[in-house]
Amino acid sequence: MVYVLAVPEELVSAATDLAGIGSALKSTNVAAALPTTQLLAAGADEVSAAVAAAWGEYGQAYQAISAQVVRYHRQLVQALGAGARAYAVAEAGNGSLLQTLEQDVMGVINAPFNALLGRPLIGKGSNGAAGTGQAGGPGGILWGNGGDGGSGAPGQTGGAGGAAGLFGTGGTGGAGGAGLIGPTGLAGQGGGIGGTGGAGGVGGHGGLLFGNGGTGGAGGVGGTGGLGGPADGSGAVGAGGTGGTGGVGGAGGAAGLLGRAGQAGVSGNTGATGGGTGGGGGTGGGGGIDGFTEIFRDDFTGAAGSTVNRSNWIYDLGTQYGFGNSAPQWGTWEIETMTDSTQNVYLDGNGHLAISPVRDPAGHWTSGRIETVRTDFAAPPGGVMRIEASIQQPNVNTTNGQGYWPAFWALGEAARPVGATNWPWIGELDIMESINGRGSVWSTLHGNVWGGGPPFNEPTGISSGEHPVPNAGTSYHTYAVELDRSTSVEQLRYYLDGNNYFTINSNQVSATDWNNATHHGFFLILDVAMGGSFPNAFGGGPTGATVSGQPMLVDYVSVSTKG
Repeated sequence: MVYVLAVPEELVSAATDLAGIGSALKSTNVAAALPTTQLLAAGADEVSAAVAAAWGEYGQAYQAISAQVVRYHRQLVQALGAGARAYAVAEAGNGSLLQTLEQDVMGVINAPFNALLGRPLIGKGSNGAAGTGQAGGPGGILWGNGGDGGSGAPGQTGGAGGAAGLFGTGGTGGAGGAGLIGPTGLAGQGGGIGGTGGAGGVGGHGGLLFGNGGTGGAGGVGGTGGLGGPADGSGAVGAGGTGGTGGVGGAGGAAGLLGRAGQAGVSGNTGATGGGTGGGGGTGGGGGIDGFTEIFRDDFTGAAGSTVNRSNWIYDLGTQYGFGNSAPQWGTWEIETMTDSTQNVYLDGNGHLAISPVRDPAGHWTSGRIETVRTDFAAPPGGVMRIEASIQQPNVNTTNGQGYWPAFWALGEAARPVGATNWPWIGELDIMESINGRGSVWSTLHGNVWGGGPPFNEPTGISSGEHPVPNAGTSYHTYAVELDRSTSVEQLRYYLDGNNYFTINSNQVSATDWNNATHHGFFLILDVAMGGSFPNAFGGGPTGATVSGQPMLVDYVSVSTKG
């Protein structure tokens, strides 16, 4: 904001004072005119006469210059008086005009520096957007305070304050995002621990020559613990979950050559304990868990660096299925090449499968994609099938995770013999998809035909939309789908940590489309793609800032049925 500090009364007073100064100068010039322009010669000789004549010419020249100064002075007094009157008449309007003028002038000055160096020559750096964890922009190279960091998204770190220029104060670090609420407990079990609050952003560096460092951002408040689970069959109910840990305050910014370091941000408070029990006793286990029989499970036990159990899994290799008419780039315009190298697919020795995308020195990406050998995972008529996995998404964010596309999904068994050339009518259940380090999940049912219109609108499918996942890249979460054929209106229910967040009913589509998409066996797929249609729809594929080698970790995969 620009403040107009002109006071018309003061300008009038200044004009009067200047007029008095002009009068005094004029009087002085008149008094000096005769002694300086009509000097008498010191003697009768030619030299004395020449000296007197020269000094007289100097005096006359001074008087001529003085007359011009008097005219200029008079014009200055008149302009100052006119300016005072103009401010008195249109002060508010002039304020707006001056602000626009300053912006225009500063824009012209700063434009080449912004284009070449990414920061202005003079002026304050831009503030990071709230809720994004975006860093504050650097201040002007010569003078300017750093911009303040944007506050973090839930559970994420606040943005760093921008560095000052040669002179200036570093920007304040953004506040860490509050931790997310812990998940509700399963039947008879306690609620989940609330998410950790995001760390505050680091304060910006003070001016290189003179300036104080910016204050660190405040840590985010820990998330509230999850609600206790509903009663199980014995009537036992779950206790509320523990509140999450408050985020650490950001470090103060470093001082300039002359200046003080910034103060550290305060740490966030611990979140509240979750509510207690939910529901009366004797209702049985929630979420369709009780009564199931497990028909497949892999806990990925094995030595570090070893391959997966090939009696359970098949490696997909290359850039498409091994059929002449299979769609290239796996049908989704991905850019990676899938391999069976233990650089891309391996056991970590701690009971986890790791699928890691890797970029080689030439910039080409490789990754991994595995499918179950079995294709007969199906919901029995009148029964239910549950597919479930515990997964930690790649530990990336929206800056260094651009292009990442981890997924856990199932394809209809008819896709196996023909390389999915009959997609999408054979059915696809997307249990967990996430993109670009967004820390979220999408779940989708695909069916009908490509371009067939509502409700599938392929290749989009019937989707849950984006659903947040707290600490998706730093903790394990359970992703599951249940295909329920035990009721007259069949259902497809998607779960995150035992909470049903998306349901599709069979009567939302035609009976033929539902049967084609769901009434058959499935095989499971785990992969991390790079780039492709889905990431491209939300900002594009990998960039120069995208990190290599951040794996998706899988604790277990299981399939269960009942009925």
